[in-house]
Amino acid sequence: MTTTRTTNSDYEAAYRRLTEQGSITVPDYQALTGLHRTSAYRAVRDGVIPSFRVGRSIRIPSTAVRAQLGL
Repeated sequence: MTTTRTTNSDYEAAYRRLTEQGSITVPDYQALTGLHRTSAYRAVRDGVIPSFRVGRSIRIPSTAVRAQLGL
């Protein structure tokens, strides 16, 4: 079993995408919130955080993440 650890550079890259793009990926959301991968996808699935699909990719509106994080 392997574990995924969010590094400071992962957070910085995710934050940069949050401020520059209209939407981010679930791994970016995971890096910003510190949630485990499963919890991040569960939040999307359960509608806790709004999302939409682009092809096979799940995207989360940056405005929703900013509101949730109080940014």
